[in-house]
Amino acid sequence: MTLCRRIRASSCSDRASAGMALRLCAAVAAAGILAPAARADHGPGTTGGSTTPSGETLKNGKLSLGFRWDYSQFESLNSAEIEHKAERVHGEDAHFDALRWNMLFAVDLAYGVLDDFQLGVSTGFYRGDDVREAHHEETGEVELHDHGDVTGVTDLWVNAKYRVLKGPYGHWALIGGIKFPTGRDDVRSDDDGERLEPSLQPGSGAFDFLLGTAYSVWLAEGWMLDAGVSYTFRTENDEFQLGDRFDAGAAVTLIVLGNPQNFPMVGIYLEPSLRHIQRNIEDSHHVDNSGGTVIFLSPGVRVALNERFSFMAAPQFPVLQELNDEQQETLFKVLAGFTITF
Repeated sequence: MTLCRRIRASSCSDRASAGMALRLCAAVAAAGILAPAARADHGPGTTGGSTTPSGETLKNGKLSLGFRWDYSQFESLNSAEIEHKAERVHGEDAHFDALRWNMLFAVDLAYGVLDDFQLGVSTGFYRGDDVREAHHEETGEVELHDHGDVTGVTDLWVNAKYRVLKGPYGHWALIGGIKFPTGRDDVRSDDDGERLEPSLQPGSGAFDFLLGTAYSVWLAEGWMLDAGVSYTFRTENDEFQLGDRFDAGAAVTLIVLGNPQNFPMVGIYLEPSLRHIQRNIEDSHHVDNSGGTVIFLSPGVRVALNERFSFMAAPQFPVLQELNDEQQETLFKVLAGFTITF
């Protein structure tokens, strides 16, 4: 995650304090590698925030339980605007979908198997509010459907993180994960009772695979840099495949209050992040108005109340949205989380 609450050490006692802070940061960061990989359009994956993982791992025998709340607000579109955008969509079976907002509440659990190796699982509950879709009929006219709200349990991620480097030059870890299709993927429209497309469902109905890496290093006293990249490989289900996803981010953190022996400890951070999603594939054809590139900027704060409890909050603002064809844009995101370490 973006805040690593660590104090640079120059003496033996300072190094001991820094080690405690590193373990605290690793516990907090556990939720970061467990975040479900986001999906194109408006599934729970568009949600993602303060997304940069840490190069740290949980200490052997430590258990971390995290709760995350991720809210996304989209641009407001009335029925006429949705129909107009649908008319401008290219490709076969052209359609345009929109919603007011979505929310993901996730639970993350991680365990330190070794000092340099941890395992974790993550799942959550998703809600998309007031989903509407316009698509071309065979007559050439555009028809608008009000699908209502989409709710359900998301897919289950199983993740692993292995630290391959630690020392004065930083901490470097490799990350991998598998998503199992355990989430709900059968939500139907309130309008016509038809099953909604996979990109709108809480669960994708398919397996996904994630590979990534993370690096953390001290820049100066009280200043920390975390950086990471990941790639999510999507698979097909029922002749539909969500586009593969690439994520990259970097977070610079400043400790403004406290230290590992003087709680509370407060840090503020600034995190730019990039999300690129390839186009979806339906019936062997690319969906023109899916995928694209978004760059977010997130100022955030994290507070460690003691060695076991910490929480964070951060808004996330899109500074660049290069979406393929006609798609609904994101206005802003809000993220919050609470972590307990045992």
